[in-house]
Amino acid sequence: MSLNVIPLTGSIGAVVGGVDLNKPVDKETFEHLHKAFLQHCVLVFRDQGIGPEAQTAFGKLWGEPAQQGNPLLKDLFVTPEIIKITKIPKETASTEAWHYDSCYTPVPPKISILAAVTVPRGGDTMWCNQYEAYDRLSPTMQRMIQGLRVKFVGLRLARMMGADDKELPTAIHPLVRTHPETGRKALYVGHPETAQQIEGMTKEESRPRTCRGADDSRACRASPSECAGSVETTSVRAPPRASSSGAAAAQVVFPTPPLPA
Repeated sequence: MSLNVIPLTGSIGAVVGGVDLNKPVDKETFEHLHKAFLQHCVLVFRDQGIGPEAQTAFGKLWGEPAQQGNPLLKDLFVTPEIIKITKIPKETASTEAWHYDSCYTPVPPKISILAAVTVPRGGDTMWCNQYEAYDRLSPTMQRMIQGLRVKFVGLRLARMMGADDKELPTAIHPLVRTHPETGRKALYVGHPETAQQIEGMTKEESRPRTCRGADDSRACRASPSECAGSVETTSVRAPPRASSSGAAAAQVVFPTPPLPA
């Protein structure tokens, strides 16, 4: 097979063809995928029909599976590495907001690998290029937010899962994170209920900075695939240095053909 990578938008996402992820991926092919991933942030592999075993094997090429690091996901596992996410009413879905996966854990995953099982016609899943969101800030704003640290809380997912909100997972991470491989800076922000407060500031003082970051993220969004309904996902843990320097979140997506109308 001849690997090919086609950009989906001007700022984020690419479709990858010429590879069967149900079969072992050789070193040379993975090196090309890794390079494309760093460049495009979201890779879409169409018509794969990938199963849990192949999904896990592919995930392990990128790093150590990290699902067990999020206590709120403990009831969703279908294998030790994979959780199953089914369609949830929008009004109660924690994902109905810009977010990084498991950002409220001490070492968030660097990659989430989504494999669509059942997909409706259409879809509204979106991704943001947080490099672009940071780059579009003025130099003065970039200096103002450099060094700030944000408290992230798993409130929205806990609410969706019916978990006790008195013992919510919480972590503090830099508002501006530097990717350990590309060296590029990215915003690390989210919904106000998740990115709740900047360290050393009140929530009221924090809100203009975290919300401004979220607004800039909206300006850099894209919807490169129809990925809703039932999805199986595995996350890959970031290397230890990422707990301090950070990495821009990204996705690998396996969409399937939509259901008939």
